[in-house]
Amino acid sequence: MSKEKNRGVDDSLKPSLWYSLLKLSELGALNRKIRVSTTALAGELGVSQQTVSRHLIELDHGGYIERQASAQGNHIKITEKGRRVVEGMYLKLRSVIDKKPHILSFKGKVVNGLGEGAYYMSRPGYHEQFSTKLGFTPFPGTLNIRLIPSQEGVRRDLETRPAVTIKGFKRGKRTFGEVKCFPAVINDSIKGAVALIHRTHHDDSVIELIAPTHLRSSLGLREGSDVKVTIVFNS
Repeated sequence: MSKEKNRGVDDSLKPSLWYSLLKLSELGALNRKIRVSTTALAGELGVSQQTVSRHLIELDHGGYIERQASAQGNHIKITEKGRRVVEGMYLKLRSVIDKKPHILSFKGKVVNGLGEGAYYMSRPGYHEQFSTKLGFTPFPGTLNIRLIPSQEGVRRDLETRPAVTIKGFKRGKRTFGEVKCFPAVINDSIKGAVALIHRTHHDDSVIELIAPTHLRSSLGLREGSDVKVTIVFNS
């Protein structure tokens, strides 16, 4: 648990630009560079050519697309930032439409962390909230697992879902960020939680787990061991 990257779906994109980004995705720009004229895109969107030109400029300047203009048209590829917005749209719509309990199950392998988990888990500002809101006192430390490649979108999925929020706080000059928690069952046997740190040095492929017991000892885990995590979301 640390303090480097801010996470979360980008909600700063204007609604008028969301649809343009979605249309570019439908045309294939999510996975490859496409060529499209502003005239053709205006026809697809049902707006003026001037409006399309403005949207492309704004999307380009905002880092949502990469664009190269030529006499043959615009060569466009959606960036990773743009992909996050499109995925965020999909996940939010799915959560609205899907009224049934949803089970999210994913797997990863144990990886060593930087040893900061014990320090953060023992901070009174966190510790008291974990006990009250999750119903258990976490063992001092987190278990880090690296998601298998086919499930690396799990973190982005979780960021769009309702969570148990552990509020951030200040101690002196130091700021401790917010933590989003999702009650989970680990290896079909131990009740704990996934902890998404608002600021973290980990990339999207690493998930941090907490539990009332030392997970490595209780489950006989070591670096490289397989771990299964199951979360049930109710409508």
